[in-house]
Parts: sequence; C-alpha cells; structure tokens
Amino acid sequence: HKSTMADHFQVKLPAGVVPGQQLRVTAPNGVAIVFTVPAGVSAGSLLRVPMPTPPSPQPPPPRQPNPPAFGEQTQGPPPAADGKKTKMSPKTLDYTVSALEELGNRLRKEGMDLKSEVEKLTEEITKLSSEKKDKNDRLEEVEEQILKIKETISTFKSQLQ
Repeated sequence: HKSTMADHFQVKLPAGVVPGQQLRVTAPNGVAIVFTVPAGVSAGSLLRVPMPTPPSPQPPPPRQPNPPAFGEQTQGPPPAADGKKTKMSPKTLDYTVSALEELGNRLRKEGMDLKSEVEKLTEEITKLSSEKKDKNDRLEEVEEQILKIKETISTFKSQLQ
C-alpha cells in the first residue's frame, strides 16, 4: 500500500511539548485525535501524523411534530405510531419530576437572591436620593452666600470711589 499525502497531515509541535506527552490536535478533515509525542522531537518540529477516518454520517433525527401554540390545549402525550397513547415508565416519570423539582428549587433560590439584590439597590437609591437633596440644598445656600459676598464687595468698591 503506497502512502499519499491524503493519508497523513503535518503537525507543528507547540512550545513546551515533551516526548511521551499526549497531544490533542484536529485534523484538516475536522476529526480530533490524540497522539503521543515521539522521542527525539522538540517544540517547533514538524510531524507527519496519519489522517483519521471521519465518522460515518449519521442520518438526521426523525422530525418531531410542531409543539402546540402557546395556550393551545393538548390531550396528554402524542399517540404512538399504532394510535395508542404512549406512557412513560414510573422510573422516567420519577426522574422527570425530580429534575423539574430541582429546577424549580434553583429558580426559587435565584428569585430570592434577585429580590434581595433589588431591595438593597432600592435602599441605596433612597439613601442616594436623600444625599442628592441635601447636596442640592447646600449648593443653593452656597450660591446665595456667593451672591451676598459679591454684593458686599460691590458696596465696598463703590465706597472707595
């Protein structure tokens, strides 16, 4: 069997690689492979690596019927191919219920955390609004004092003339 370039591809070894190390690369055909760096090579070396065989294409999954529109009534699970209603095993139902309960618990906790954060932010906003009002009130007082000082300066200047 004669080897061709299509049977192999080149890999440039990255910095820090040592002989015996497992290295993961993706071949030009998109297949990821792991190989052992051989003895006697160093970082920057070019290696000829066998081209992996791509997996055989999988047929597309069977098309599922469209889910019901929001608010549309459904009559339980869809009927099986023979027209009978499908039933989940008790084990599957139990697992599904457990998974949904766990999801519900996580969402409740996230909701409580978010509510707490919103309350803290609301308190902070209230505090900052109060501080803003105080600062604005003080600014008005300072501006009034500046006007009085300007008037006083103007009065003294007129007396000097």
